[in-house]
Amino acid sequence: MSNLERLIQKILDDAKIEADKIKEEADKKRKEIIYEQEIKGNKEKDIYLEKAREEVQSLENLILSEAQMNVRDGLLKARQDMLDKAFDLAKDKLANLGDKEYIGFIKKKLEEFDLKGNETLVVAKERLELVKSLGLKLEISETQTVTSGFILLTENVNYNFSFDSLIEFQREDLEAEIAKVLFVANEEE
Repeated sequence: MSNLERLIQKILDDAKIEADKIKEEADKKRKEIIYEQEIKGNKEKDIYLEKAREEVQSLENLILSEAQMNVRDGLLKARQDMLDKAFDLAKDKLANLGDKEYIGFIKKKLEEFDLKGNETLVVAKERLELVKSLGLKLEISETQTVTSGFILLTENVNYNFSFDSLIEFQREDLEAEIAKVLFVANEEE
């Protein structure tokens, strides 16, 4: 082999070695880049997963809170409905008092006043004749009526003893007591 051929061969061999080194360096660099990108991708994935977990937890908390609020509101509405029903039943019971109890109520309340004889008593239409038969020393209105109880009209003040008004006047104070009776017993069970 001639010197030229050996020189060419040496250049080719050296070029091949250099090419193999470059290829090996490129493979090493490629693997490093892939490894770094995998680490970076895994970190980003972890960040996104953590954000997703936080969002899911936040959404769960929101849904749970809303459900608890709906349950509480439903419970409060049911309790209010029960209280309303209790007051309605009380009004009905008072509106349907027997004649003896009704007369007793009127007499007892009228005893609290210093009657002059110029007052007017307004009663339920269906109780008008009953009240007239008592022979009270005051005028009994035949034109004005109430649904239940009575109203005492004086020169200066009208005293409303209608059962609806009396119950509504006392409702706030009575609600707490009725609620204790209705709901404390249920909560202890």
